[in-house]
Amino acid sequence: MPKGRVATAVVLVAVGSVACAAPESNPEGMVDLPEVVTYGDHIAPIIAENCAMCHRPGGHAPFSLVTYEEVRLQASALAAATANGRMPPWLPAPGEHPFEGERSLTAWQIAAIGKWTHTNTLAGDTSSLPVLPEATRNGWQLGEPDLVLSMPESYTLGPSGPDRFRNFVIPVDIDRPRYVRTVDLDPGDGHVVHHAMIMIDPTHSSRRRSGQDSAPGFDGMFAGSAARPPDGSFLGWTPGKVADEGTEGLAWRLEPGTDIVLQLHLQPRGYEQEVRAAVGLYFTDEPPTRLSFWLTLGSREIDLPVGQRNVEVVDSYVLPVDVEVFGLYPHAHYLGERIQGTATLPSGEMVSLLDVPRWNFNQQDFYRFVEPVQLPRGTELAMRISFDNSADNPFNPNDPPRPVTYGPASGDEMANLFVQLVVKDSADLNTLSQDFGSKYQRDLERGMRFLLEVAPDTVSYMVELGQSLQSRGVLEEAKIWYRRALEVDPSYQLARYNLATAVETEGDLASASHLYTLVIDAEPDNVPALYNLAAVQQAEGDLNGAILNYLTVIDLEPTHADALNNLGNALVEARRPEDALSYYRRALTLNPNHADAHNNLANLFMGSDEPDSAMAHYRRAIEIRPSHSLARFNLGRVLVEHGDAAAGVAEMRTSVEIEPDWYIGWATLAWTLATYPDEAIRNPARAIEFAQRAAGLSGNAHPVVLDALAAAFASNGDFERAVQTAERAIQFAASAGETGLVRRIEGRLAYYQRAEPYIVPD
Repeated sequence: MPKGRVATAVVLVAVGSVACAAPESNPEGMVDLPEVVTYGDHIAPIIAENCAMCHRPGGHAPFSLVTYEEVRLQASALAAATANGRMPPWLPAPGEHPFEGERSLTAWQIAAIGKWTHTNTLAGDTSSLPVLPEATRNGWQLGEPDLVLSMPESYTLGPSGPDRFRNFVIPVDIDRPRYVRTVDLDPGDGHVVHHAMIMIDPTHSSRRRSGQDSAPGFDGMFAGSAARPPDGSFLGWTPGKVADEGTEGLAWRLEPGTDIVLQLHLQPRGYEQEVRAAVGLYFTDEPPTRLSFWLTLGSREIDLPVGQRNVEVVDSYVLPVDVEVFGLYPHAHYLGERIQGTATLPSGEMVSLLDVPRWNFNQQDFYRFVEPVQLPRGTELAMRISFDNSADNPFNPNDPPRPVTYGPASGDEMANLFVQLVVKDSADLNTLSQDFGSKYQRDLERGMRFLLEVAPDTVSYMVELGQSLQSRGVLEEAKIWYRRALEVDPSYQLARYNLATAVETEGDLASASHLYTLVIDAEPDNVPALYNLAAVQQAEGDLNGAILNYLTVIDLEPTHADALNNLGNALVEARRPEDALSYYRRALTLNPNHADAHNNLANLFMGSDEPDSAMAHYRRAIEIRPSHSLARFNLGRVLVEHGDAAAGVAEMRTSVEIEPDWYIGWATLAWTLATYPDEAIRNPARAIEFAQRAAGLSGNAHPVVLDALAAAFASNGDFERAVQTAERAIQFAASAGETGLVRRIEGRLAYYQRAEPYIVPD
């Protein structure tokens, strides 16, 4: 395949930036055209509506079409591109569910361009030409954004070399949370920007990665960064993409202190180029009212032998809940040929969602339905992508063709169909998220095993396989892969970090601490390792070490609400509750829905005898997380202590039902039912049942549990067993050196020896 074929194909495509299926031929004689076709009367309106958005000064298309002279010079290319269906850019074939912004020319318009080109490209009356789109004047398709975020400094792309994925961090200067309706991108020099991804980073992890190689930004696919898409959103840009106006109810929340992370896929063009892109944000005052989920169909099991055509890659998923499909984003690289997305209903009926008969890597887009497609639970979503790795493929970047497998580089291949779904409520969102998450991890494991057969020494594949296994609790094999990765590359810290998390899960805190320390020695600003090391130190009782490491985390990432909360806990354990208060408050300022911080702050209020404030925060924690057993239990104890014992017992009962193996919870509930002064609350039979359950869970050797069981026996009039149980409780407490507890149980033992139950004084 001659090298020039790829370049020629790209130039032809760049006339309008997205390929599509060729329409039926439209000879001039089949439409009613004027005798004389002129630029001013006939061609200029077509160009203004369909071409000038991309073909403008500073646009990504290879030439401008905003003046008569510019259009005249490109008339032949324009006629050819519109006649063969490559322009205007639109990949999907017409379907039963139309997309917003579908771009096509009528037979009349195509014929008019052809006739004008072949009849001397007459200017005609140019005194009242149509107004060009706003983007031809300022680069923003949707008008001036509410906030423009430009790269802080330009990045210099060299004249040659492989494609480059470069991430640029742009701080967001806002003084309050804002809801983002939609975004647009001004790529600067669109000729070198192949596509872009826009992520958010509420931490400073991306900022720390930026500039480590002396140039702005950092390389890779967000490596070492906490950057992620906004909840329920996918923010991408490609040349020719029509800016999305946004959908009512699907805005996303942007917090002060957040960074925008802009990933640009850059392609050298033979000359040195300064790149400086800008992101435009369009705000709304309306918070999101719909729940969105991005589902990814795809496969890493891609093996494209030399010369093979129509190699298919498929994937499918059965929906566990009812959904609305809002849109789709197909993705493959240069060898992709056809992409199809379908939905097979529970009835067996198949619905076509997307059919791209002629894929083009250079011209990707997100396709949003005019009306969302309703799909019931039990529907099977499916993706089918065919590939052509033959010399006949004009887009094949390899001459001669070579074997191609999965990978993120443009010369590798990918096969994905991203589907934006909207569900009716949070319960359905949780069901969908958990169910699809399990599928994703199974697919990841299968894909990584496949790729390791192809490239057995690829460390990143080993680590991803380990992560997949670890997510499903297969720790032993996960550790094998992490250790194998470290044998191949001892400097691969992600493998060491993941190994540390695995051994920590198994309870080997000493080994975990050692491994986290090694990671931090190599990467002193590795926040996850620092945070986890602090948690391990806290669990081991090294409060000074934990406090210092939590402070380091907060210094590196001031928005790390979990670190602030855990630092508060460590300070409480170190008997510094007055210092802990400010950290709990900071955690809640950053994340008002941090249930643990609400619970912990409530505990401080209880310690300072502020029960009303404590109950308010316990209730808020439960509202945020109904399964928060500790907040429920603590609220129950406060209610019992302050006169609403029935409600308190109910909360405590709910708590231990959520955590059925929590023996201290069962024992405390039993104690309340055995010793409460109000006879209407006391329930000796239940107290014995719950206390015996706690004793069994604790091996009949925990003095506090045995103390509660003794009180339950006494409450039921069984003083002989109460005495025996209390004496055993004293023995275990004495063996543990808990002299204060020994004295308290001895005081209660005296009641039982007098055949009196112990009742808590009013």
